[in-house]
Amino acid sequence: MKKLIALVLAAVTLFTCMSVAVFAADEGFTDSYFVSVAPDCQNKLAITSLSGSEYVVAGGTFQFTAEPVNGYVFDQTTVLKVANTHYEVDVVLGVDSEYGYIIEPDANGVYTIENVQEDLYIYVANLEKASFADLKDFLLNMFQFFLDWMKWFFGIR
Repeated sequence: MKKLIALVLAAVTLFTCMSVAVFAADEGFTDSYFVSVAPDCQNKLAITSLSGSEYVVAGGTFQFTAEPVNGYVFDQTTVLKVANTHYEVDVVLGVDSEYGYIIEPDANGVYTIENVQEDLYIYVANLEKASFADLKDFLLNMFQFFLDWMKWFFGIR
């Protein structure tokens, strides 16, 4: 009797495993890919996915915002580029580069990569550290804002 019960349990377990495997194969699970900042650029750039994940299903769209970190600032010459492999930054962002493509943000600062079919890396070029002149201008602007606020608050014209 014990052998019969063991045989039935083994058969049920085998059938269950085979059913799950066939179901998974028939379900057509889609591949997913990741989009991230290239290792060479991680100390200069941070991205924030609008979906909350760096993973994208095959053929999907990835939208994100980007901001400089560690004292770097964007200017008119800053370029973001997407490549499908981790290359050296100067190779990817070189003028004659055959790798990747340049992406630009929309009016709201959102970058969009459509039809993702592989893992992607985001590179940044022409991103410079904030200079003392930039810091001085910022502090002067903040001081002027404070003075204007004080004049308004106390009714001084």
